Amino acid sequence: MDKNEWINQFQEELRQKGPDNLLKNYVHTREGPFNAKLSASVSPCVWLYDSPFQISVNLVGGGLTIVIDDELQFNKATEADVGRLLDSVRIVKCRTRGCHNPAFDPGTSLKHRDGKCEHCALKAFDKELQKAQLTEQRKLAALDRKHRARGFTHRVDAWVHADGGDQQVSFWMCAPTEASIRSELLREGVSDLQAYKLHEL
Repeated sequence: MDKNEWINQFQEELRQKGPDNLLKNYVHTREGPFNAKLSASVSPCVWLYDSPFQISVNLVGGGLTIVIDDELQFNKATEADVGRLLDSVRIVKCRTRGCHNPAFDPGTSLKHRDGKCEHCALKAFDKELQKAQLTEQRKLAALDRKHRARGFTHRVDAWVHADGGDQQVSFWMCAPTEASIRSELLREGVSDLQAYKLHEL
């Protein structure tokens, strides 16, 4: 199951839990330039949390954006409002050189894809992630060399799960035992004392 199928399944489950209103199950479709096929449905947050009216717009082949009307509430909305909001979404050719896939126009949609189709945007995100991971690996390798020269024999990597988000912690030890690792994990604020990785320098 790909991401869009999972989102659609999740939204369908939410629709079944919401109040009885035909609009929550309504789907409006249209075609656009560059062979784009769009479908729009009312976002579940509208009836679950009484949010301003918004629709989720799916681009067949990958891509999702939302459109919000802050002045409209769910109990006043109609099928025509879904169509009106869908019509406000423009489609452009993916801005990646050589790609001819349709993409959401960042001038009328969320800008998180910056005019790229889903495939090209995810490819660019992967490239950025790999670059960031390589930078982190190089930093750790330099720290490993520094600590090994000072007599340390191992590095321990673990995660601290906090309200502000998850954060990786690394510390270096000399001939660590399970007890000494657990003690250091507690001192670092790690809650799961079994979930760590031990690296020999």
